[in-house]
Amino acid sequence: MQGLAVARTTWYEQTREHRCFDLGSNASKNNIIRMLFFIHMSLHNNFSDETKANELWRKIENMFQTKNALNRVSVFRKLVRLRYQDGCSMAQHLNMFQGLISQTVSLDIPLANEVLTLLLLGSLPDSWETLVVTLGNATQQKDLTLDMLKSSLLHEEAWS
Repeated sequence: MQGLAVARTTWYEQTREHRCFDLGSNASKNNIIRMLFFIHMSLHNNFSDETKANELWRKIENMFQTKNALNRVSVFRKLVRLRYQDGCSMAQHLNMFQGLISQTVSLDIPLANEVLTLLLLGSLPDSWETLVVTLGNATQQKDLTLDMLKSSLLHEEAWS
């Protein structure tokens, strides 16, 4: 771990001559180095004037996570097209689903609990139809929540 820190510090010292960073504290310096380490070199000029890690993070966020229509459509398509493959882990499927939900929230796409529940049910293959019908019949009087559905899916996988 220290070798990696030394390598990053060395990288920073070598590139410092080419960029004007006034980093102030070591913590901010280290955080900026870590962030720039994962950004392609062709984009470094866009961030060279940042002196604080939190300002750099906001600038990166604004550059890559714009809330335009194309990003919204792309995330929503992924959510609608998500399909569970028999033989895969239900936990992985639920993690992917939750990740897409998080992306929709960050892009200000409001989705009601009922819509999310229907999308998750719709992502299941025909081999899970028995569970879908059972859940539908059992919850006719009350709403099926997303948490109840996730729990039922994990339970069903464990018993299969």
